[in-house]
Amino acid sequence: MSLLSSKIVAIFLVAFAISQLAFAQPQSNNWYFSPYHGLNFATGKAVYQGGGQMARMEGGSCISDSTGKLLFYTDGITVWNKNHAIMLYGNNLEGGSGSTTQSCLIVPKTPDGLQYYIFTADEQAGYLGFKYSVVDLSQDGGLGAVVQKNIPLLSSSCEKITAVRHCNKKDYWVITHKYNSDEYYAYLAGENGVANPVISKAGSMLATYYYNWNAAGQLKASPDGKKLAAANSNNGIDLLDFDNQTGIVSNGVELFGNDNGAHYGVEFSPNSKVLYAAVKGYFNAADNMRLTSLFQYDLSQSNTAAIIASRNTLLTYNGPMDESGSLQRGPDKRIYLAHYNKAYLSIVNNPDNMGAACNFEEKGLLLPSNGRFNLPNQLNEYGYAQLDSFKVVSSSFCPGSTVQFKYTPVAGISGLQWNFDDQVSGSNNLSTLENPTHRFSQAGIYRVQLIKYG
Repeated sequence: MSLLSSKIVAIFLVAFAISQLAFAQPQSNNWYFSPYHGLNFATGKAVYQGGGQMARMEGGSCISDSTGKLLFYTDGITVWNKNHAIMLYGNNLEGGSGSTTQSCLIVPKTPDGLQYYIFTADEQAGYLGFKYSVVDLSQDGGLGAVVQKNIPLLSSSCEKITAVRHCNKKDYWVITHKYNSDEYYAYLAGENGVANPVISKAGSMLATYYYNWNAAGQLKASPDGKKLAAANSNNGIDLLDFDNQTGIVSNGVELFGNDNGAHYGVEFSPNSKVLYAAVKGYFNAADNMRLTSLFQYDLSQSNTAAIIASRNTLLTYNGPMDESGSLQRGPDKRIYLAHYNKAYLSIVNNPDNMGAACNFEEKGLLLPSNGRFNLPNQLNEYGYAQLDSFKVVSSSFCPGSTVQFKYTPVAGISGLQWNFDDQVSGSNNLSTLENPTHRFSQAGIYRVQLIKYG
């Protein structure tokens, strides 16, 4: 060894039991929502960012790459590229006319991160129905193009779209609810296309009611992929089981009945054990007034009656023009609540906890102008990560030599990222390979992390 290389690179291995921790998948780092608002989570907390082009009343979806850089976003009608310009052929998607609860959802198509589906739903169960388009980011010099547009799947659907990763860890179940029906449709979407749906009779019958308002309300999947929750406008809130191997939806139970309110937002806590529900126009007979409310339910209870009895109220106010909107779990493990006609988002800071321990802040994040109903519809898996142990072939190395890292994969992991904590080597300090090599450029002590995504 030379005099320089006689110094040793010491590597501290980071060993964690598998658990859900506050490490985010960067694919959800950028949020854009109406009107022209945005958030960035790269620092581990929500930071306001401008530049977004979305102005519709409801709907929207965003996607970033594996390093957290924006790829594109859409309101279900227009697609904008990473430069906030309309993507090539990115006009006239058929996700309604701007007032659809979940107008769209972006879902990966190919494992190389170059092709994505955009699933869309029309508003108020309209004739445009449930469709998909395909984005190819290799087009237009890397800015992307919509290469397939408005491929029909279902003629009449509710304003609901969510997705769960298939147990094969490659494909996705994309789920919606047929209108004038009690049927859920689960489409398996992957590199080879979109398959015929798995149809399940479960939950509420959503049928015609006052301009089809019963088509409104969010549909969300739990982070573990085992539960669905649906806010069904005047038909209350349903909790259902989901099988990510077969695509079957089952065991629908009603947590909140028809009270002539407007049940709009639902979201699960990161540990999948607490459900949040936002209701605009909830009728309180005792006070003879319509109230906007945020509730939480303890899903760890042993039966449906106990879950219903666990309901806790976090927010109540009487404001017909200040209604609660979408709920969305962020990559920082917090849950955000949009408000129409208010210049802030509410935040549940510790959503795995019931009651005061959830640390709810009504004015949690101030906005420069009043918001609308929407927050971006994201995949259920984005927003949490898992860590596990790994090893290297040797315990010490000479500077400049190549270090081989070894990880034995386990079931249930959709992706991983290594962080070698080597600031000198710049962008080379990250890797998504399963068994990467890394060359430490100078002597020192480095804390190497393996971040696994479930």
